[in-house]
Parts: sequence; structure tokens; C-alpha cells
Amino acid sequence: MSGSEAKTPQSASSLAKKQQRRLEDQQKEDEQLRQKVESLKREFQALVVKEKSLREENDELEVKLAESNREIGDYKKSYGWRKTVSEDGSSNDMVSSYI
Repeated sequence: MSGSEAKTPQSASSLAKKQQRRLEDQQKEDEQLRQKVESLKREFQALVVKEKSLREENDELEVKLAESNREIGDYKKSYGWRKTVSEDGSSNDMVSSYI
């Protein structure tokens, strides 16, 4: 047997060990990535729920704002308020009795 033939079984064994380590490392990395994906899925679901809640809250606030604006408009009408525009283009609400 020549010297190169004697080293071949060791080289094959060494190569097999390296490949096994790479495979184990890849499996560990795959598992970490799976866990990260699951974590991100849970986080995304929580954000979806929060978004839905915030949209509902926003809708409620928009209704309250519309009601308030309507009440303010009714109040101004009942007291004779009207909008005036000054020469500089700015507008003001004033009671008509003061105009």
C-alpha cells in the first residue's frame, strides 16, 4: 500500500465527521429559524388583533367627533353665529349681534 492509500480511510472519516458537523449545525440553524418564524407569526397575530382594536376605537372616536361637531353647529346656529372673513383671508366665528 502506498502512503496515499493509507491516508484515504482517515480522510474519508475526517470528511464524514465534517459533513456530520455541518449537517448538525444546519439542523440547529433550521430549528432556530423555525422558532423565529413561529415567534414572528405570534407577534404578527398580536399586531393584527391590536390593529382591529385600534380601528374600532378610531371608528367610535370619529362618531363622537361628528356628534360633537353637530352639537357645536347647532349651538352656533341657535345663538346666531356666523363665519366672517377678514381682509387678510382669516376667518372667525362671531355672534351676529356683535358684527
